[in-house]
Amino acid sequence: MSGEVTIFTNNILEAGSVTVTGSPDSGFPEERLWDRNISLFWLTSGTQATVIQVDQGATGNVAVDFLSIESHNFDGETIAWQYSPTGAFAGEETDAVAPWVQSGNGQIIVELGAPVTARYWRVTITSMSGPTASEVFMGLGNTFNLMFSPSAKIGHEVNVSWRATVGGPERSTRFGVKRKTRSYGLFLDNDTDLATLRTALDYLDDFSKPLYLKDHEGNYWLCRFAPHPSESWDNPDASRLVLNLLEML
Repeated sequence: MSGEVTIFTNNILEAGSVTVTGSPDSGFPEERLWDRNISLFWLTSGTQATVIQVDQGATGNVAVDFLSIESHNFDGETIAWQYSPTGAFAGEETDAVAPWVQSGNGQIIVELGAPVTARYWRVTITSMSGPTASEVFMGLGNTFNLMFSPSAKIGHEVNVSWRATVGGPERSTRFGVKRKTRSYGLFLDNDTDLATLRTALDYLDDFSKPLYLKDHEGNYWLCRFAPHPSESWDNPDASRLVLNLLEML
């Protein structure tokens, strides 16, 4: 466990020009890969090697240090994450990390030791039958130290209804899985940390988009604010905030 959390609020696939190998099946468009919904899928039938490439454009390239791939079927495939200054990917590209053979179909998380700014990024997956995934997220993390008072609160929001029977015993009906909740207090320098947080939150389109969280236990998950954070102005130099976060399914 650590005394800090990291949030990832921008996905360069949303603002860039994205190309994906192959033709998606009806009802499973490639836009599903960057809609911040891990329950809706991109899918293409047949057997193919897949390239998911984003061009950030000639100006305004955003630094990247984070990759997440959700709800995929890439077990046993070799995956590469690369960036390029030209987009040719003909020998001038650089591996963000060494290519790896994916083990299992669970969440893929890669976090770089230092951010990289490049116009072109891509993920490649070796030839396979019927590749699918629900989200590909490439962005930049912002890390903030936690306050010890108020302490972090860790819990769950459950989707269960309880009702009492005529004789008194209660029965439960479970309508869905539980969702993680977190509450973190931050004490931020107004000239640095607060400005960084405000810039990061601007990517959430007036808080209408989810974000990725690396929580104090080192786990990564998609979440939203519930409610959105507000600033408590203590003095000209610092402000306090509480981040209340709810897991997205």
